[in-house]
Amino acid sequence: MSDAAEETPAQRLDYTAWLQFDERGMVLPHSILGSLEDFRSHLETKGEKNLVRRIPTSPRDPEGVCCRDASSPVEKKLQVDIRRNALQHWDKHLRYRRKQQDELSSLLNRPVEHLLMNQGSRFGEKQEQKEVLSRVMPLTHSGYGYRVGSEFWSLPQRYGDEVSGITATLTQSERGQRKPVTHVGQPSSIQKEMGVISAETHTWSRSSYLQEQCQELRDALQKVDVEQPDFSKLEVIGSGKPQTSTTRSPVREREEKEREHTEIMMEDSNLLAELDEGQLKAPPIPALRLCGQRASWTGNLVFNKGEVGITPTIFFGSPTGETASSFLDLHNDGSSAIFYSWQKLPAPQSFPHLHSQKQSVCFYFNFSPAVIHPGGTQKVEFLFKSEDPGFRTELWQLNTHPVLLQGASIQLRLSGMALKQNKTSDLRLFIEVASKFKLKYTNELRTK
Repeated sequence: MSDAAEETPAQRLDYTAWLQFDERGMVLPHSILGSLEDFRSHLETKGEKNLVRRIPTSPRDPEGVCCRDASSPVEKKLQVDIRRNALQHWDKHLRYRRKQQDELSSLLNRPVEHLLMNQGSRFGEKQEQKEVLSRVMPLTHSGYGYRVGSEFWSLPQRYGDEVSGITATLTQSERGQRKPVTHVGQPSSIQKEMGVISAETHTWSRSSYLQEQCQELRDALQKVDVEQPDFSKLEVIGSGKPQTSTTRSPVREREEKEREHTEIMMEDSNLLAELDEGQLKAPPIPALRLCGQRASWTGNLVFNKGEVGITPTIFFGSPTGETASSFLDLHNDGSSAIFYSWQKLPAPQSFPHLHSQKQSVCFYFNFSPAVIHPGGTQKVEFLFKSEDPGFRTELWQLNTHPVLLQGASIQLRLSGMALKQNKTSDLRLFIEVASKFKLKYTNELRTK
């Protein structure tokens, strides 16, 4: 005979001493080693029928086993919906919190309302009031917050030189766009449930200095119009309905999936029918259109590498110190996504010895890599600004993936003319007229 058959009831292991159960008496999956199926087969071999009924079918479906046999009153009770409810967990958490409060109050010999765990409920209000006062103080006190209102002069930090370096982006606060004050509070009913009997125990809110500051800044606070929400009566009252679960046959589920698939296919066909002829005639290859010219993919071979395929030019003209803008549309005219990036090329100089060694940046645009989806258009804005008069030129190469035009490059030339403003024309005209009048008057005096 086997050892299992010879095992007496006194020699059987007490599995309940080593297992952990949830609030409904089901075995928790993490309290055993291995899977639930292996442990169930082991218990069936040992003859532990009561424990077998308390093992869920899977970790995510603990109610599956308890619904198989509902003969006993305990199993009928387990048939109740055991889905976790947020309100039940909240009530359980509050009971545990009140129990902790009573224990700490008895150990420390201190009232419940004087415990630190209840004192922290007003900390958020204290921080909100400090934030509001710090925003209003610069309006009445000179020297406080000297940078407030002068965010226009905040310059972004630059890393590297002007040509190849990068510039950090200013934050919203550095731009003068401060975030609104976040208000956090608790209704009075929630405070009663949590056991917070009285929260008016802070000495900071009763300080004379705070009262003087609020009285002094009362007019400024009214102008700023800071909203103070009232959380004391904020309540959401509702009722929950018991959730019922129904079991559907696999055949019906398969029919519903087939019907949903058919509806999706019909929607796709209707969407294709609504497309215009221009979209339907899109070439089944990668293609990019810019400045009215199309750059298409003609294969993976790069026979034209080193040659120039398309060379559009954008002209700018503006007075010195002013900004001129222009746009370039990159339209994906093909059937696949196109990844592109910009690369600056050295511009040819006709008289290199006449140009200064210091090269100032005059053209600005977003040269970060991006992706254009089929049928999409990427609008790139170019800006031109020069402090010195003259003609400026930059050459940029548009690199694409997949490679278009059999490797021939797409080069964009940016040309800008900065004209010096004639700001003293009126003054020079006045001087010329005055000098002519004085000369005429002098000649008349000599003739007399």
